[in-house]
Amino acid sequence: MAATRFLTSIGYMSYFSWFGYMEGSLKLVPGFLIVSVVTALVESLPISTELDDNLTVPLTSILVGSVIF
Repeated sequence: MAATRFLTSIGYMSYFSWFGYMEGSLKLVPGFLIVSVVTALVESLPISTELDDNLTVPLTSILVGSVIF
């Protein structure tokens, strides 16, 4: 699952870079990998009875992404 998220984020970076919305570079790739792995770990935690994955995964992605980028 983390591999799919990682490849999708690279694809989106390329897409937005192609249209000039952001400047794509290889320096962003490790950050995308870290965010993908952390969100996959959060999704696999057995806390789904207390917290919904639809809330925890995006919030984790925003939090980790804002710290890294």
